[in-house]
This record gives sequence, C-alpha cells and structure tokens, in this order.
Amino acid sequence: MERGILKKGNDCEFIGYNKVLKSTVTGVEMFHQILEEAQAGDQLGALVRGVKRDDIRRGMIMCKPGSCKAHDNVEAQV
Repeated sequence: MERGILKKGNDCEFIGYNKVLKSTVTGVEMFHQILEEAQAGDQLGALVRGVKRDDIRRGMIMCKPGSCKAHDNVEAQV
C-alpha cells in the first residue's frame, strides 16, 4: 500500500486497462493475520466483494472512488 489507510467496509475502485470496477473491502490480511485496518507501507491482501480473479490484472490501481484517473497518453521530453 502506497498511501493512506484501508479499513474493513471501505468502498474502493479498481482502475486500469480501460476498466473501472467498483467494490467494497470485506477484509484486510497481512501475513495470514486478519487486521481491522492497514496503513501506508504495509504488504497486504484485501478481500473484495463481487470481484472475480479474472477481472483484476497486474498493474491495476486500487483506490478510493473518484480519487485517481487513468491516463494512457503521456508526453515527455528527455
């Protein structure tokens, strides 16, 4: 987890690969221990309601609804 706090029962959104999936966190685990909340810097597993394993791909972002946008066109100068 990069920033913020994740609690059981929070709404979440998965963004990436031209998809946006909305769901709710039903549980948080870290090293096979069930937690009430996770903080930034934790390695965790989030149990999510109504999302199948095939719907999520590596590189997708899990965030608070409306807090992030996906960009697929970036202009840079080196």
